Amino acid sequence: GCKPCPAETSTHGLGSSFPGDCVCKEGSINTANGTSVATCVACPEGLRCPKGSSLKSLKTGDAFFGEAFTPRILEGYFSTQEKPMEVFKCQTLEYCPGGIPGNCPGGREGIPCSECPLGTSWTGEACMQCSGGLVLVPTL
Repeated sequence: GCKPCPAETSTHGLGSSFPGDCVCKEGSINTANGTSVATCVACPEGLRCPKGSSLKSLKTGDAFFGEAFTPRILEGYFSTQEKPMEVFKCQTLEYCPGGIPGNCPGGREGIPCSECPLGTSWTGEACMQCSGGLVLVPTL
């Protein structure tokens, strides 16, 4: 027969006899690494956590039950793959598109997607190699 899920968890279906089917409720995320019992913690600001969210699905951008059940960093926020629960709010939306942790557009890097790699500069769309051309300075 069915067994009760631990506090802060539920099943996707109507019930289960296997404790591993218990998942975190919406607004929280499973931080356990591969254990059969979910360890649910509240999602920080900037992180969308639907029912069944886990660190694994946040980092990969893929969840067993599909897109609607995949946690995501919201647009305007950033986190790293190494510390996905440490979420930063970005000053410029275009630098932080959201999605999986570590997602920076146009080759940007740093926290939060704040700089171009050495030898490149931001063109408004991407980090591009700096040209070695001359810079003309007008004289009076």
